[in-house]
Amino acid sequence: TVSIIQTILACIALVFCGVERYPISIYRSRKQMLRSKALSQEYKNDLAIERNSSQLVKRIKTTIAEYTEGLAIDAERSRASPGLGVKMLRICSDSENLYNLTYVLFSFLALLLHPLFYSVLLLDVIKTSEDLQNIISSVTLNLIQLFKTGLLGGIVMYFYAILGYLYFSDAYTSDNNLYCETLFHCFTSIINNGLRSGGGIGDVLDPATMDDGQYWGRYFYDFSFFVFCIIILLNIIFGIIIDTFAELRDRKKDRENNIRGKCFVCGLDKYEFDTKGNGWELHVYSEHNVYAYLNYLIYIQKKNINDCNAIEKRVKELMKLKDISFMPIQKSYVLDLKDGDDN
Repeated sequence: TVSIIQTILACIALVFCGVERYPISIYRSRKQMLRSKALSQEYKNDLAIERNSSQLVKRIKTTIAEYTEGLAIDAERSRASPGLGVKMLRICSDSENLYNLTYVLFSFLALLLHPLFYSVLLLDVIKTSEDLQNIISSVTLNLIQLFKTGLLGGIVMYFYAILGYLYFSDAYTSDNNLYCETLFHCFTSIINNGLRSGGGIGDVLDPATMDDGQYWGRYFYDFSFFVFCIIILLNIIFGIIIDTFAELRDRKKDRENNIRGKCFVCGLDKYEFDTKGNGWELHVYSEHNVYAYLNYLIYIQKKNINDCNAIEKRVKELMKLKDISFMPIQKSYVLDLKDGDDN
């Protein structure tokens, strides 16, 4: 009964999400989605590397102007309603709808085939936590670099497999789950046991004695494998992942600090309004309300130019030129008024 209820709820979530995102899925072209994603990523990166708030705000406003203009141009070019096939394709290719569809699919697989598929649904917690997303991103953002490092490690271990096959195959015994009858067996044994052993391949091979003529060869073989594969290569891979996670964590912290401590519209610090103005909350919620500015830009964009007054015409022209000089960048009427009174 619980399984059936869970599957029904997943289907309901899929339907409601599809209805909610229908306008975005249908009337937003692939080019626009990629542009929006690029702008979002650029904004996140800027928060981490930009320290000059005026430049940051200016770039954000520029990207917003480019995006809104692109929407208007694409809307003019595609007034005709897309066909049913195109609509279905766009709906199914929407990332949120695709995620919910996959969730429903695994729900049915768990209900009809095997309850093991329910374990996959637990990964939904990643979607609700930005910290967990950063953990995944710390690996996925450096897949190429990690792949190249892993490939180098594979080449090094293949070299040790050749040495083991030619000179130390007797030390690979089945008692330790090691096999070296062929070069392939040596290679797989090194990967399986060498990497999982804290001291490298020397921990699982039969120990060499001083009476054995291969003692010093085994000595350098075991020790060099430990240095190059365990200490250097594995720590390089771990370092790449840890450094990326730390960078993403710092980006998140910088983004939160910018959101809490800088006005999105003018880019001035919270300290300025708390000490010289009417207070931070009054400024961001009333004086420079970001939604009020957004509504104004949409209003200007949709209004016929023949119905605009002089100020609205000027703003409309600047928006077409991607010029945001009409925005109060590094300016605040309240602060200017206070400075004027002081003077």
